[in-house]
Amino acid sequence: ITQPMPSPAIGADGKFYASYPSYETSQSPFAHYYLAESVDQGVSLSHDNLYTVLISGVNDPYAKKAGQLIADPLIPNHLVLLILREENGDADIFFLETFDGTTWSTPVRLNQDPVGNGKLQDLVWGEFNEKGDLAICWRDRRNASSNGYQTETEIYGIIRYKDSLDFESDFTISSQQVNHDAILEASGNDFM
Repeated sequence: ITQPMPSPAIGADGKFYASYPSYETSQSPFAHYYLAESVDQGVSLSHDNLYTVLISGVNDPYAKKAGQLIADPLIPNHLVLLILREENGDADIFFLETFDGTTWSTPVRLNQDPVGNGKLQDLVWGEFNEKGDLAICWRDRRNASSNGYQTETEIYGIIRYKDSLDFESDFTISSQQVNHDAILEASGNDFM
């Protein structure tokens, strides 16, 4: 990955975190997400493998593939990683979580459109609120007239309340579909 983009976060205890993708074939045949941590404002950093990507990456060249690391403002070492994964023929939004900063959950698919319908999702963003509820949104193409990146989109979201282990049903945030514009094919525009 020639220009990996880190996603920084500050934990409830003030610890600095950043996740970043890496794919170096001299080190591993698989791509990885790493987690960097610092308790001394970046003077020293530790790096640990957060997640190994055992499937191929997202194939669409225009998809906005950047992931996001989020820290719970109330619970130290509670982190969430949002990523795109392409399984069953299309890119979907996935969620990984840790409560100790070390042991991560198995990825959970968040968008609730039919699996393998060919509809690409991207442009993920999420945040905890001051009560610890988690809201996540993304650009969704489930109702588009065609498959792939260059088609109409809507914004969808999903919520998980603080004291729940499960997400609510996903829902539409936007009031209408937006037609594709070629400017969205340019570099950048990776975050909502």
